[in-house]
Amino acid sequence: MLTIRKLPNYPIWHVESDDRWDLAMTFLRIEEYYESPNPLFQGKVFSLETYMDWYVREYSKTKKPYGAFTYASDWSAFNVPEVAVRAVCETFTGHSAKELWLFDELTKQGAFHEDQFYLIGNKRGAKAYFEHEYRHALFALNREYHNAMIEIIACFPIAELRSWILERYSKTVLLDEIQAYTLTGWPKGCAITEEMRVLQQLLKRIEQRHIPAA
Repeated sequence: MLTIRKLPNYPIWHVESDDRWDLAMTFLRIEEYYESPNPLFQGKVFSLETYMDWYVREYSKTKKPYGAFTYASDWSAFNVPEVAVRAVCETFTGHSAKELWLFDELTKQGAFHEDQFYLIGNKRGAKAYFEHEYRHALFALNREYHNAMIEIIACFPIAELRSWILERYSKTVLLDEIQAYTLTGWPKGCAITEEMRVLQQLLKRIEQRHIPAA
């Protein structure tokens, strides 16, 4: 079951689901429009079938079951800005039932009347994933937090983390992903360096000014 509600303090809408498939298929086209590493999808209009075909060809070569569409098991949580939500809602065709549910709920709850809003989603009760996605929303909506994070990150090469992120995300969200992973948990498979630990300490100080309970 999918649910959605507005969070306090910021124009952030939070989707939760009991099922990862439902969650992933609700967000897929919006998420990939926003930050796909493939220029065929990032910022482009595309069908769900086209994306699924590409994903199977690209990612099912090295993992079992071969030829399976594993997007829902590969991605656990999602975050997208208002501009991506509007783009898929207004310019894409062939909306799925899940996409239509999302746009209808956002309309009823007044999100589209906001000058700017953010949408995040995770499986129900998955607090760690929620915290990660919430940092993305804060990075987009709180200019002071955003600028402070960028200023500190610019001082650190952190080549390992940058490389890991750029293999999986569009370069347009590199700094956003750096701050979110640094604050809420290092990505699996990425070597953790002393430089990354120092960066984490500095970013935590900024975080605490904006999320006292974090």
